[in-house]
Amino acid sequence: TNFTNLQDGTYYINATAHDTLNNTNNTETRNITLDTTPPNIQLISPPNGTSTTQTTITFSYNLTDITRTNCTLTIDGINVTNQTNMTTGTYNFTQTLAVGTHYWNITCKDQAGNTNTSDTLVLIITTSPTPTGGGTGGGGGSGGPGNSVKDYIIITANQVCVNEPALIQIKDTQNNNAEGVVEIQYKTKDKWVKKYKIMMKNGKTVFIPTKEGDYKIIFKHKEREITAKKCPKKEKATSTLKKEQKNKKQKTTQKTDKTKEKTKKITFKPILEKTKQIPKQINKVSGMIMSQVKIIIKYKPELIGLIALFLFLIIALFKTKRD
Repeated sequence: TNFTNLQDGTYYINATAHDTLNNTNNTETRNITLDTTPPNIQLISPPNGTSTTQTTITFSYNLTDITRTNCTLTIDGINVTNQTNMTTGTYNFTQTLAVGTHYWNITCKDQAGNTNTSDTLVLIITTSPTPTGGGTGGGGGSGGPGNSVKDYIIITANQVCVNEPALIQIKDTQNNNAEGVVEIQYKTKDKWVKKYKIMMKNGKTVFIPTKEGDYKIIFKHKEREITAKKCPKKEKATSTLKKEQKNKKQKTTQKTDKTKEKTKKITFKPILEKTKQIPKQINKVSGMIMSQVKIIIKYKPELIGLIALFLFLIIALFKTKRD
């Protein structure tokens, strides 16, 4: 048997069977607790913005839940202590803190896995008694505590891109860089859901939105909402592309010219060297021939016609080889 639309609470279940002979039997009774609601946490003390010289502080809160619950006290982004197996009631944490400004909250998780975190409050511990008037030289205060809660400025773009780093800068009102834990929440079905926490140093940190929608950046008591959208991929400007193409073409041309020049040098160098040697060879041969011709003319004048024919043949042969 299936039951739907049941309200949170404890239910008792058993079964009774009857046969045709009116025999009856009952099962044992079991109880089941249905819990779909996160624990309700109400912080009692110290109130937000409290300033005190006491360093040992008692943190009080009311817890409401139908199942057993574990609760943790977080101070300045650090889980300092916890209480377990608690039911609805009022509880206390006691901690000793250093002088300065502190931020605290309480997170509770019940047996059904429902989790809730309270608001974050500010506590200031000073080294001297806290004045009760408007201050001594503050120009006539409003009658409140002399120490005020430090305020912060969260700087980021109103719209960021999905799957791209988004820079977060946080400074106080005196332009000093802030440090501490930054909480990121995501809005789903008109409800803010805690996504994760990141540590910030020197006033800067980065988070990457993984899907479109609204995000909330929370630092101490300050909040800022931004929207993440899918952004088109950035393309290089036309002038830049043309410049890159021109440079690439120039490099290719220079490389081709160098290759041609090198090939030319390698191909024609031996030929040039041989060409330079031809006149020297001609001069050497012609000198030897003329010395022999002079001797023949002196001692054998009748052979002048034959020598002329021989010289003509040599010149013709040399010309044919050269061409």
